[in-house]
Amino acid sequence: MSHPAARPVPLPGKRMRAVGMLLFWLGGALLLAVLAVGVLVAVLNFRGLGETADQAVRIDGSAQVHAEAGDTLLYYFPGDEADSRCEVEGPDPQSLRTHLSSSFTFEGTQYRSQGGFHAGASGTYTVTCTSATGAPVQDALVAPPVDAQGIVFGVFGTLAAVFGGLFFGAVWLVGLILWIVGRSRLRRAGG
Repeated sequence: MSHPAARPVPLPGKRMRAVGMLLFWLGGALLLAVLAVGVLVAVLNFRGLGETADQAVRIDGSAQVHAEAGDTLLYYFPGDEADSRCEVEGPDPQSLRTHLSSSFTFEGTQYRSQGGFHAGASGTYTVTCTSATGAPVQDALVAPPVDAQGIVFGVFGTLAAVFGGLFFGAVWLVGLILWIVGRSRLRRAGG
């Protein structure tokens, strides 16, 4: 009666060390990738908020604003100027048919949009804003709409970087532990 050849017994810790190495390198690479992509998405999309503030023009009763054809500009008022109105003159101002609403903080004050116009042609537009009593408004702004999609993508990019970083950081850590423990067992077994 013949016996089948016995399979060699793998050294203790060899497989653990191999799995640990794989998880360590894979987890580390994916950790760096998810952090890089998350930070990039967040930075690129949150930048839109700064652009709205950078393009804001203060209206002290009246102001001139340059707009390219196709630009949409909104009137922004601080909370205490909710009943204010603006009129615009220029090459081809078109009142907005839909009410776009957005808000942002400019120089420490919270502003909320209330109406606006669409530039049908490039040129300089004169915007004049008055309060409900007819007095000129001194603290209004005209600026492009806040990019809500950019904010959403920025938030999701940040969340992806945080949670992806935690997950792949844990994979990397488990891989490191398995690699070290497997190597230790392999050395004790004489391998």
